[in-house]
Amino acid sequence: MPFTKGQGGRPKGARNKSAGEAQKLCLRLVSDPDYRKRIKQRLVTGGLPPGIEAMLWHYAYGKPIEQVEFGGMDGEPMTVQVIHKYVAAPPDAAAR
Repeated sequence: MPFTKGQGGRPKGARNKSAGEAQKLCLRLVSDPDYRKRIKQRLVTGGLPPGIEAMLWHYAYGKPIEQVEFGGMDGEPMTVQVIHKYVAAPPDAAAR
C-alpha cells in the first residue's frame, strides 16, 4: 500500500523519542548543583568550548526567541522605505 501524506507517523510538531530523551538528560545536567558549581569554574577558566555549553542549555530549555522590534519616536509609527536596485549582468555572463 503506498504512503499517503498525513497518514501515520508522529503528529505535526511532536518531538521524536531521542530528542525528548536528550532534553531530559540535558535538563538534569544543567539543574545539578554540582554542575552549576563547576560551570562557573569552567566559564572563568575557559575550560569548555562555548558551543558545547550553549548546546546543553539549548537542549534543556529550548532555543531563545530572537525578536527585533522597530518603532518611531515616542511610540509613533515608523515609516520604512525599501528600494530594490537591479544590476545588469556583465555581457559575457550568458556565455558562462
